Amino acid sequence: DYFQSDVDLHSLSARNHTTSTGDRLSPLHDLPPPIQTGSSVLFSFDLLLNRGMFDLLAHAAADLPDGTGFMHQVFFEGEFFGKPVALYPWKIIGYFGVAMFAGRWFPQLLASKKAKQVKMPRIFWIMSVLGSISLLSYFTFGKTDSVGVLANLFPSFVGLYNLILDLKTGPAKPS
Repeated sequence: DYFQSDVDLHSLSARNHTTSTGDRLSPLHDLPPPIQTGSSVLFSFDLLLNRGMFDLLAHAAADLPDGTGFMHQVFFEGEFFGKPVALYPWKIIGYFGVAMFAGRWFPQLLASKKAKQVKMPRIFWIMSVLGSISLLSYFTFGKTDSVGVLANLFPSFVGLYNLILDLKTGPAKPS
């Protein structure tokens, strides 16, 4: 079984990003050569099963910042569960956004459980806006990833719109 991608693994594996101790961050140097079919590359699902999805995706290009300046300066390099990690200020903003956007469901769950019906407390919308704006900033300025920008652009407007409505009208009254 194969899936198709336009990624050139050889150019990715040719990147030789190293840590300050000289350790190579990219596990892509171990990958078998891809199967060429015209302009596309085919990967084997066996590759994903044998190497693990994280090993395939956790190459140095995903861990190192794209730009220069203070916000792109790596201040920590280490390992997390045996995988290389590089932290820099934009990545911290991205992690904050993920925590806010994912964590917004906990107050919503507690409010719904207390009311014994679906409730959307104001903190849900505040966390939605904070998470969306943080992730939008990270993907725009920190990682320069158009997929991340598009994935967070619409939710930021919806969250902001709902927060403004909630502030104008106040919380919903019980019926």
